[in-house]
Amino acid sequence: MLAAGIPLAGGHSIDAPEPIFGLAVTGTVHPKQIRSNNLARPGDELYLTKPLGVGILTTAQKRGVLTAEDFRTVRALMLELNDIGAELASVDAARSITDVTGFGLLGHLLEMCEASGVYADIELTKVPQLEALPRYVAQRTFPGGTARNFDSYGHKVGPLADDAKNILCDRRRAVGC
Repeated sequence: MLAAGIPLAGGHSIDAPEPIFGLAVTGTVHPKQIRSNNLARPGDELYLTKPLGVGILTTAQKRGVLTAEDFRTVRALMLELNDIGAELASVDAARSITDVTGFGLLGHLLEMCEASGVYADIELTKVPQLEALPRYVAQRTFPGGTARNFDSYGHKVGPLADDAKNILCDRRRAVGC
């Protein structure tokens, strides 16, 4: 929070088996820098600011199979601020912006496409992914929410191989997503 230049005011306790950290953020933005998820146009390109696979690797950690090196990598990624969104909001060509969190890339992209009246083609090999991701995909360390995600919106997308579903629907659990 210090790195982001924001104060912490208040908080609460919760009894849970793992740490939970959530925030509500308020602030101001110049009206010309407001970006929503409903202004995508045919021909737009999608840029991800972080690679996919955080949920899969954190599930590997819960199952005790994540290597120490991969733990350091995913931890550093989760702690990295995603302040590029504020920078992109000042770029006129960036018409539509969304996050990739609980519904995975596929869910958030589908929401953007539906709101904008467009469709998207995804080439999985061009989607940024954590380097270690194939190791944990092979070990099937998928969060339970990944399958629930696909069950809720998979009927709206074309056919996907199982591994592609699990990567594209991976629930991101990262600070600053």
